Amino acid sequence: MTRPAAKGGSRASADRLARLLNLVPYLLARPGIEVAEAAADLGVTERQLREDLELLWVCGLPGYGPGDLIDMAFDGDRVTITCGAGIDRPLRLTPDEALALVVALRMLAETPGVANREAVERA
Repeated sequence: MTRPAAKGGSRASADRLARLLNLVPYLLARPGIEVAEAAADLGVTERQLREDLELLWVCGLPGYGPGDLIDMAFDGDRVTITCGAGIDRPLRLTPDEALALVVALRMLAETPGVANREAVERA
């Protein structure tokens, strides 16, 4: 049984996902950055950044074994990504990819019986 999401939970989850996808390339470009500086640059609290870093420990490529997961090193209050698991730049869709996504979402929104039409419309 799943629990209903807290009010605003889906927005918070979407914001966190976007932040995580941008966090790895940001940190790869700034090895040894202080957590406080990174948090300020990213517009989050140090606590939120540390929570995001804790989540990154278990993210990576399918297989999820050594060499597949995002790896980082901490030296005091400094963090360095040592293995980015292929996430070396933020996601950028090509115009064709973006158009295909918009068309697919519009088709879903017009399909009778779509379980979560509101989510499709937000996307």
